Amino acid sequence: KLTFEQKMRLCLPVVFPNRTRIVVSETQSDWICLWGNGVHGINGDTIKDHIGETLSIERLEIVNCMSSGPGSSQFNYTGPGENGRSRIVAAHKESRWEFHQYGDPLPFEDTQSYSARLIKERLPATSLARYCEALGIRLIDEDFYFGRTVVLPMLGQPQTRVVAETFGGPELFPS
Repeated sequence: KLTFEQKMRLCLPVVFPNRTRIVVSETQSDWICLWGNGVHGINGDTIKDHIGETLSIERLEIVNCMSSGPGSSQFNYTGPGENGRSRIVAAHKESRWEFHQYGDPLPFEDTQSYSARLIKERLPATSLARYCEALGIRLIDEDFYFGRTVVLPMLGQPQTRVVAETFGGPELFPS
């Protein structure tokens, strides 16, 4: 029964371009949490979809890295089952800021914020936390992640290399 910080440290070192481990944690709800030690977490990894489809459960992927790099804020929800309802909302910058939506808005979404003049302000960390709360997830409450933990070793690509021995900043979800 590790603390949130101890669980996050299981994701070290941070590697690129893939991941070499996934940390699976119980939470204080019916949700489980998966973290990856790749620079993109488990973004693009099919393990969460495989688990969700196999167990016919909801899946949620949250990205919030607006304080560094190109910047990205994403809410990606998939309902239970193989053909579950999908809802994606994303504000991110690659060469320029872009905003994308897919699927019908969920009842708790603040869709008015999606028309903010600055794209990077359309899906702030506070909205991600509120959306998660509506789904029964206390995203920024470290006690929420209390429970058993499993580390799944994964095969990295041959070119996988360590890019960081520690995390960049004190806050995982800056406002």
